[in-house]
Amino acid sequence: VVNTYGTPYSAQTTYFETTSLTPGSHTIKMVKQSGTWMQVDAFTVTNIPTELNNTDSTISYNGNWNTSSNRNVGDYQDDVAYTGTNGDYFEFTFTGSGIEVISEKYTDQGNVEIIVDSLPAVTVDTTNSTRLTQQVIFSKLDLVSGSHTIRVTKQSGNYMLLDSLKVTH
Repeated sequence: VVNTYGTPYSAQTTYFETTSLTPGSHTIKMVKQSGTWMQVDAFTVTNIPTELNNTDSTISYNGNWNTSSNRNVGDYQDDVAYTGTNGDYFEFTFTGSGIEVISEKYTDQGNVEIIVDSLPAVTVDTTNSTRLTQQVIFSKLDLVSGSHTIRVTKQSGNYMLLDSLKVTH
């Protein structure tokens, strides 16, 4: 039960919110219990992405991959997966409506090819003159909700890194 009485009148006030819902479909029901009026101005629905570290067992690595831990440069959970071999890739199947690939940009990085489902391949240049950690090197947030697969393949440079993946439900 929420008391919306207030003096003076207060527009665009949040009277209820919850952050404990699991991903999926939900219904909210409002019932007027007292007072002269019940008004609804708007609802805000947010999808907080699920972040998976590069060590998550649901990520499939193909080729010669290693983990670098305790780098102390600002990585998510202080580690990254990396490969130095062109053609090596990681693949991840997820259920949701969006995906973000979090990596690093630096002088020893290069191009990576990213394919989501059967969409056309996208080439992303991950080079930068200074080290930039936790960079969103790719995002696709307008997928139809359901099962999707992303594949990220090293094309050039000395290394390709994966820090984390963020899935939007």
